[in-house]
Amino acid sequence: MKKIDPYVVAPIHLSKVPGLDLYPNHPELVSIYFPFTQLIAIIGILLGNILISIFSIPLYEISFRFVFLSLEFILIYFILKRDPKYILFFLSPIFLIESLSLHTDIHGILIFILFIKVKSLRIKSLLLPHQIFIKPEGTILFINMIIKYFNKLKQKKLFYLFICYNFIIIIIYFIILKILYNLQYISLETLKGLLLEAKIFNSLFVAYQPFIIMIQNFIYPDSYYAIYYYRKNYVIFLLLINVIIGGYNIYKNHKKNQNYFRKEFWLDIILYQFFLYFIVRASWQPWYFLWLIPLLWEKRKLRWIHFLTSILILWYIPVIHLRVYQSYNYKLFFISLGIWILIYIFFYRKFEILSKNN
Repeated sequence: MKKIDPYVVAPIHLSKVPGLDLYPNHPELVSIYFPFTQLIAIIGILLGNILISIFSIPLYEISFRFVFLSLEFILIYFILKRDPKYILFFLSPIFLIESLSLHTDIHGILIFILFIKVKSLRIKSLLLPHQIFIKPEGTILFINMIIKYFNKLKQKKLFYLFICYNFIIIIIYFIILKILYNLQYISLETLKGLLLEAKIFNSLFVAYQPFIIMIQNFIYPDSYYAIYYYRKNYVIFLLLINVIIGGYNIYKNHKKNQNYFRKEFWLDIILYQFFLYFIVRASWQPWYFLWLIPLLWEKRKLRWIHFLTSILILWYIPVIHLRVYQSYNYKLFFISLGIWILIYIFFYRKFEILSKNN
């Protein structure tokens, strides 16, 4: 609570907090985390200060985990009240791993699921704006839902009310940031710091992206040049393929019912926007792909949900190698990935044949 702008000053330039001896990843860089995560951290610090006054022991890490997981359990509770079947997803190993790893993506995913499930326009409008303060994936959802509801709310007063609630939540975020970080205003320096940090992460860090990793192995070992080479030579081609395939599938699925503001249509639109987004990204962390789950769930694509939640566990094979040998090695990961995909295709094909015969 030193009231220092997290998007201007890097953690390594600050003294360590008693009871929280670990720095975040890449402490030499300013924060890459969006305001939602910053607010969760601040609430954890406030709770930690209360615990210090009671026990005289710094327990900031415990207080942060408590705040993070409490919000998660509250969201899960309200989701399960509306759709108990989601318990299958919440008990899946990959969801539990990412939850206990405290990835903010989980909050964004849960908020979006609850947004879909609640019927009250007022509650929807209170949930939606949080997305743009969580992750870029949340911003994609926010923009699409605003467009969708513009047509759905035939009474314009309802749409203006919807926008008004969203705007109020956004203003509250800026006020809280101003007070807690002692900012005179959300300065251009703050925005530049966040955008510059996003550019650094987007241009230098590679994880699991097979095309870029192959370029690193055979052409440019340096991550910056490998990412640049990939985006210069392959991204447009891959985006074009995705747009053609995605456009054809959307047309095929919705040509009979050309109401382009139905939920099913927008689920498809957002899915393919996510695919475009993943193509451009240099890192494919497993928790990124969990944003697809609520979209697939609402489309009743249970086979793809099972496939995704099972295959994402393999993403931790390189992490095991890192812990043992102190270096990343993706060979076993890609081999395991290929084998698992072939096994999955084979068994599902066998299952479909047995189903038809019976």
